[in-house]
Amino acid sequence: MLGIIIVNYNDWDNLRSCINSIEINIPYKIYVVDNASKPNSYSEELLRNKNIVFIKSEINGGYSFGNNLGLSQSVIDGCDLFLISNTDIIFNSDSINKLIKPLQKRECDVVGPKVNLPFGKTQEEILGVRINPLGKIKLIINSASRGTLFKKYKDLFNNKRNPVNNKLQVYGVSGCCFAFNMKTFDKVMPFDENIFLFNEEWLLAEKCIREELKVMVNYNSEVLHLHGSTTKLMKLFSYKCFIKSEIYLLKTVFPRFLVINMFILILRIPKLIIIYIKDKFYSL
Repeated sequence: MLGIIIVNYNDWDNLRSCINSIEINIPYKIYVVDNASKPNSYSEELLRNKNIVFIKSEINGGYSFGNNLGLSQSVIDGCDLFLISNTDIIFNSDSINKLIKPLQKRECDVVGPKVNLPFGKTQEEILGVRINPLGKIKLIINSASRGTLFKKYKDLFNNKRNPVNNKLQVYGVSGCCFAFNMKTFDKVMPFDENIFLFNEEWLLAEKCIREELKVMVNYNSEVLHLHGSTTKLMKLFSYKCFIKSEIYLLKTVFPRFLVINMFILILRIPKLIIIYIKDKFYSL
C-alpha cells in the first residue's frame, strides 16, 4: 500500500487542490499532518474522508518533524511505499502511478518526478551531481555571477543530461515531491528533525549515497509546483531557516571542511542583511 504524506501549515486551499489532483490505481492512504495551523473548516472535511488520516500536531515542528509523524503512522497501517508531497504540488493525471513504477519494478529506491513551475518553466536544482562544500561555493558564485562562472558545474547540478527512456540516475531529488520504498525507510529514515525547512533533499541524498541506495528522476511523471506558497510572505524567516539548516548540514555531514563551511556562512550574510532591511522597511 502507498502512503502519501502531506505536511500542512496554514495552506488549506493548496492542500485541497493537491488532494483533489491525486489519482492512484493501487491501494493507498493519504496522511495529512497539520503543523499547528489556524483552525479551518476543511479539516472537518478531511476527518470525514475514510481514505485520509488527519494528524493534528500541537506544535509546528517543521518539514522533517511533520513528515516523520505521517511516516510513522503509515508504517503502522501497513504501507510499504511512501510518497512525500508539499501542499503546493498538483499531480498531473496518472503521474503518481507513473512515478512509483520504477519502485515497483525495483529499478531504484528513491524516485522524483519532473517538476514543472507555473508559466511553462521547469524547476532546476534536482541534485544531478554530488555536492560537497566546495561544490556549494561554486553554486553560490554561479548564482552571484548570473550563470557566467562555473556554468558546467551548475548544468551538472541541474541535471542537464539526456535521460534513457525518460529516466536518469541522480544524486538527489527535490524535497517538494518524491517517493521511496521500505528499504529506504529502513536505512535512512526518519528525517533529521534538526532540519526545519530547506536542504532536506541534500541531507537525504547524502544518506542515500552512503547506504548505496539508487536515486532516480522519472521524467514520465510530471507535477506542477506552485513553489513557496507557504513561505513567500515570510522571506526573512524562510531565509534564516535556510541558513540554519545549511549550517547544520555542513557541520554534521562535512565536519572536515570547517574553514570552507565558515566561508559559505560569510557568503550568505549579505543577502540576509538585504532581506532583513527589506522586511523591516515594508513592515513600517
